[in-house]
Amino acid sequence: MDAIPMVGTEAAVRQISKFIMNTDVTGALIESWLVSLHFIPHPTKDMLTDIAKMISAVHGTKILLPLSTMMHTYCQKQSCEKDNDIANILEKLIANLGNDCTSFNDEKVLLTLRAIGNIEQTQTMIPVLEKCFSRKNNTMGIRVAAVEAYRRMPCAADRNNLLALFRNTDEDSELRLAAYLQVMKCPTDNILQQIKETLMSEEVNQGRSAVNSERSSPARSAGAKRALPARRV
Repeated sequence: MDAIPMVGTEAAVRQISKFIMNTDVTGALIESWLVSLHFIPHPTKDMLTDIAKMISAVHGTKILLPLSTMMHTYCQKQSCEKDNDIANILEKLIANLGNDCTSFNDEKVLLTLRAIGNIEQTQTMIPVLEKCFSRKNNTMGIRVAAVEAYRRMPCAADRNNLLALFRNTDEDSELRLAAYLQVMKCPTDNILQQIKETLMSEEVNQGRSAVNSERSSPARSAGAKRALPARRV
């Protein structure tokens, strides 16, 4: 049974899903099987739909990240934007967030947000993500994860809400910095100007310090650093 995931076929994935849903396997074996899903080189739609059946099962939380990795790999080679089966899987993910990420299970919400961040075709989730990072009663971890869920969205996705979040000096600097990093994935002259104006107008340099600190970290912000004006702002 340990070798089932190594086969990497639709039949093998179907068996994994069946065994886990029927609780025929437990503990370390489940963990190793789920980890192995990340490394399937050529996932198919049937694999995705089989794995997605487990979202509402007892181990549904653990399946979110492997599923999202498989979806990302699949959608890099296939057109997923108008695929109803992919849309149905995305609907299951968004259902985990509720209206605004209010939940008695923060781990489930966090893992769902991270899974969404692994997938590109998630622009339809923007209204819910905005509610998640705007709701002040949510934990900071959830709010930041909701912002970071934009990370693989194309530049055509609307990021004006993130820019507004960064410009709101009443918000926590950690949240503002997360918004800044996502906005700077697709910088325009207008965005750069608004960021500059925001930093220069702050009465305290909390936002400026956070941005400058991030710019000085090449491992995390090389793209954003290149996009910012050379002049210190």
